[in-house]
Amino acid sequence: MTSITSRLLWAATIIVILFFGITGVTLDRFYQTNAEDTQRNRLLGYFYEMINAIEFSQQGKLAQPRLLPEVRFAIPNSGLYAQITLNDGQIIWTSDSARDLIIPFKYGLSRGTQEFGATKDNKGSEYFYYSFGISWDETTPTPKGYTFTVVESSETFHAEIASFRRGLWGSLAGVALLLLLVQGAILRWGLQPLRQVTDEMKQIESGEKPALAGSYPLEIRRLTDDLNTLLHSHQENLKRNRTAMGDLAHSLKTPLALLRSSAESDSSDPALQKAVNNQVERMSQIIEYQLQRATTAGRSAFAAAIDVKPLLTKILSSLDKVYRDKQVHLRTQINPGVVFYGDRDDLMEIIGNLADNAYKWCGKQVIVSVRNTNPESTRPGLSISIEDDGPGIPKEKVEQVLQRGIRVDERVNGHGIGLAIVNDICSAYGGKMKISSGLLSGNRVEIVIPGS
Repeated sequence: MTSITSRLLWAATIIVILFFGITGVTLDRFYQTNAEDTQRNRLLGYFYEMINAIEFSQQGKLAQPRLLPEVRFAIPNSGLYAQITLNDGQIIWTSDSARDLIIPFKYGLSRGTQEFGATKDNKGSEYFYYSFGISWDETTPTPKGYTFTVVESSETFHAEIASFRRGLWGSLAGVALLLLLVQGAILRWGLQPLRQVTDEMKQIESGEKPALAGSYPLEIRRLTDDLNTLLHSHQENLKRNRTAMGDLAHSLKTPLALLRSSAESDSSDPALQKAVNNQVERMSQIIEYQLQRATTAGRSAFAAAIDVKPLLTKILSSLDKVYRDKQVHLRTQINPGVVFYGDRDDLMEIIGNLADNAYKWCGKQVIVSVRNTNPESTRPGLSISIEDDGPGIPKEKVEQVLQRGIRVDERVNGHGIGLAIVNDICSAYGGKMKISSGLLSGNRVEIVIPGS
């Protein structure tokens, strides 16, 4: 879908084109009609001048005009021509300007009849003519009357029309363009608050701002206030859930510890001890797994960018101390600037579980590789790969270890939920977890979280 600015500009452009187009056509027609009336009146003026220059005898005979006030009648091909014709077709007089021209002059008009229009000569040139029927008196029959015709070339007329049209459409186009530019500037100014919201939302997504802080007009203030409320509610709900789950876990630890202590007392029945320990272990697994699921933040459009390298260094340093006796040889492959768009605790849980498993099962070597996927995008994805030189997980048991509470080797301490938790967190971000054979003969666990 196009932007609001583009849609409004297109709508304004169409309206302006239609308005000025209709205006231009209307003015053009009005000017052309007015020009035709002017042409008619000019020819009528020439007719009156010609009438004043001729005389009728007492017998009603017309005497040829000797001197016409318009000099163009005497100049050949001047563009102005005249002819007096008897209504039976006999030519009485033709102006000197019409020599060598074959123009279809009108004749046969009854007394007082006027006619104005356009005609063409034998070469296709166009003329305007004005004809008037004249007779001595009303009793004179039409064939005995005269038809006076004045003809003028239409070149001047069409030149004036063309000049007017050029000026008209040029002016209208200039005004329309200026109006569109002004409308564009007004739209840009009017939609500036929306662009400001977009810019601030990008800053929120990148973690530069916690909320919208701009001053917005009344029309969108409700929207910005609701967005700020949503952002605050999202953070508060996540914080409240984690606090509640932490309190729940803390409140359950004491009863579970008492049950375990009671079951391990010397007076307890061995069968009872085993049953209680199994159930306590099972309850601990369920509590830890469900707590982790409840506190997983998952993908959010408002998550800030987290620098992965310091966090990874901190976790691996802690594991080096925990597994100091194994003297693990660690190799890390991570470039500066690798970021994760998500919750910090989720990332710590992913790296912590995977790295802890690698340290726990390795012989001596662990390789950790972290990189961004699609780094050119606004919010790049993240790829985490951890492998070790341990015994590895058999292919037929890969699906099992992703299930809550399943352990490959019961002799190793742990609840068996680490990989299941990582898999759930990865799914919450729309990612995938893959377990395969690594270069060190052990397992290679790869987490790929897509960007957005």
